[in-house]
Formats: sequence, structure tokens, C-alpha cells
Amino acid sequence: MYLLAEFNIEMLEIDWMKCEINQFVLISLELMDFKSDITKRFFNKQDIGASESINDLRDKEFSGKSLSAEEKFALANFDRYRLNVLNNQENEEQFHQHYRQLQVISNLGDWREFLKDEYSK
Repeated sequence: MYLLAEFNIEMLEIDWMKCEINQFVLISLELMDFKSDITKRFFNKQDIGASESINDLRDKEFSGKSLSAEEKFALANFDRYRLNVLNNQENEEQFHQHYRQLQVISNLGDWREFLKDEYSK
């Protein structure tokens, strides 16, 4: 059995279909709220790709460049947030859905979002 996902980055919509059964998998209301939250917090149409992301900071660090204290703090907060989100999933399907969304956040979202107090708890 194969699962295909089609990402529409602008709307952050995920359409899931089981290929062999041709049955759509319904996304839970919790995931819908999570998607809405991601869209509001991390992405503004004009901002996508225009700012430095978490993964840009990781690349900078791995290339031997030093990070500022704020950049290190944002990386630590993102890692904590990522682990909390993933550890709170009840099944494998939810885990993988959230994992993919976190990949989008880390690639396209502004790293400064993770300087907020709510991520440092």
C-alpha cells in the first residue's frame, strides 16, 4: 500500500489518498487546527522564502560560521517544539503528517518566530 501526499505550499493543504483502495483518508480536526495555526503563525504569502529559515541557520552552523545567541536560542526552541509536537501524536499517520508540516516550517518559516516566549517553555 502506498500513500501519496500532494502539498500546496501556499495553502498548506495535504490531500491523502490510498492508492490501492482509492479511498480518501480524512484529516482530523486537530490536524486542521494545526494547519490553520501553522499558516497564521509562520507564513504570509509575501514572506514565503524571503527570510532566513531554521534550516538556513543549521546550514550556516554546519558550514563553520558562528551563530548569534538569538540564532542558537531559536534553534534550541525549534528542536524543543518539534519534539513536543511529534511526541504528542497518537498514531503513526498523525506523526508523519506533523513531521512533514514541521519540515515545511523549518524550510520556509522565519527563524525569528522561535524567539517567542511560548517556544522557550
